[in-house]
Amino acid sequence: MDTKDLHNIIIVLSCILMLKSRLTTQTTFDVTTFGAVGNGHSDDTQAFVQAWNKVCNDKGNNPTMAVPANKRFFVRPTRFMGPCSSSSITVQIKGQIIAPNMNQFNTKTMWIVFSSVNGLVLTGTGGFSGSATFNDWWRPGLGENRPAALRILGCTNVIIKGLTFVQPPRAHIAITSCTTVTITNIQITAPQNSENTDGIDISGSSNINIQQSNIQTGDDCVAINGGCSNINITNVNCGPGHGISVGSLGRDAGIFERVENIHVKNCTFTRTQNAARIKTVNEGNGFARMISYENIVLVDVQNPIIIKQNYCVKQNCPSQPSKVKVRDVSFRGFRGTTVSDVAINLKCSASTPCENIKLEGINIRSSYKKLLSASCSNAYGTSNPSNVPTCSCLKQKLSF
Repeated sequence: MDTKDLHNIIIVLSCILMLKSRLTTQTTFDVTTFGAVGNGHSDDTQAFVQAWNKVCNDKGNNPTMAVPANKRFFVRPTRFMGPCSSSSITVQIKGQIIAPNMNQFNTKTMWIVFSSVNGLVLTGTGGFSGSATFNDWWRPGLGENRPAALRILGCTNVIIKGLTFVQPPRAHIAITSCTTVTITNIQITAPQNSENTDGIDISGSSNINIQQSNIQTGDDCVAINGGCSNINITNVNCGPGHGISVGSLGRDAGIFERVENIHVKNCTFTRTQNAARIKTVNEGNGFARMISYENIVLVDVQNPIIIKQNYCVKQNCPSQPSKVKVRDVSFRGFRGTTVSDVAINLKCSASTPCENIKLEGINIRSSYKKLLSASCSNAYGTSNPSNVPTCSCLKQKLSF
């Protein structure tokens, strides 16, 4: 091999190494380099948008949008749109993202939205502060005219890890029309009497995993709505709040609601309104099936186990009973205390009874040393005779 050939080989190898380096280098776009101040009151919205546009269009390996620590970034309602050029994108949040107050919102339907992004990772030691108070967003009567703090819309392969969520106008996190989402090691905090502040609200989504998190809020810790399947919730501490709920299902007339394969395991409920709850609405149609709550710890919970069909969400509810079929539901390994006299409450629809309900390993005691009971109507299944309290009102019936 002569010197010229060797020189050409070295040039080719150098080019290959340079190309490989470019493909594997992780590019970071810090919002402060685009003009974000982070003093809590200067408007940093455009800096965040510019940083997102750069990271979304970057073709490298896992480009990152960085929100630095020890700063508070004021961001107005913003939608971060995909699809993006890279197969994975990280938003590393070490500082706090601060919402405007109610009068500064230019829309009442959204605050921070990520939509149509594949491989999105939201992680860090910072988080989202909704800045809601009882004097604005939490006043009675506003109903659904409030934005979620963080909405993940139409995304796939999403990870939300390590973040904090405080004082949102409505839900802390809303997962809508998504596939494959993991939420882990997060902290959610809102006052017990803050209205409609669900911790995690899921709708039209599948393959969702929520684990090792603390949720303290004024509504459901996790709410599972229509169109959901394959949801696993493990090692979650809930309280205060309204428990981990399936429903309400059947709120939208003419829509056939579907919820299946929902599994809640190794969770603790502390002074919550409910623990395991399934609720369907008058006139609703559809099904909720293959649902399990297992190894549940209760601390002064009002309704440890409750199924409530014909759940009313408005005034002058119609008399037509719910047709959302609830079946194949198991409650296993419940232990702890309740402040109620009725520990198990299965109120099912006369026209569409609950079927194949299973109660095993139930050991619920009164916080006030009272004798507890179970209440059933139109509910069929099996209850282990050793359950405390016993549930003799649950009748056996062949499923069809």
